[in-house]
Amino acid sequence: MFICAVVLVFLTASFASGQDVKLVEAAKKESGAIVAYGSLESNTVEPIVEAFKKKTGLTVEYWRASATKVMDRALGELRAGKSVFDVMVNNSGAIHVMKKDGVFATYLSPAANAFPKDITDPQVGPIYRNTPVGILYNTGQVSAADAPKSRMDLSAFSLPIILYKLASH
Repeated sequence: MFICAVVLVFLTASFASGQDVKLVEAAKKESGAIVAYGSLESNTVEPIVEAFKKKTGLTVEYWRASATKVMDRALGELRAGKSVFDVMVNNSGAIHVMKKDGVFATYLSPAANAFPKDITDPQVGPIYRNTPVGILYNTGQVSAADAPKSRMDLSAFSLPIILYKLASH
């Protein structure tokens, strides 16, 4: 199973080196389509999948859900010893959780060298989708001048504070 081995090939639909060509040739020898799980909208993924198929001759079956549902499915498969997916396309928060649980094999495409080092994970490559984190507040209860500017400012409030946890999203 390729896990993340063809992620960058899948995303860019180009061959960066002979290594990528070898991976595609190995994939052609396996039966069935490449199975991709992700949280990207299908209309965004479809043109990528079509370009990949045109270039490689390989088909991709894409299963889409929210970031946490994709993560839950992948982790459930891993724990059951029956991982189905070959490629994961998800946001950085979910990828980080799954990486800690050992879901991914290491693969760095030579194309990763084109990305800044500060956004390139040594195991899974460039981080292309980040999860924004923001502080939202009720403007009826807190004036703009008193609004928290950082999470440290939240301690000054006696109002209920709700923190969102990735695993429960």
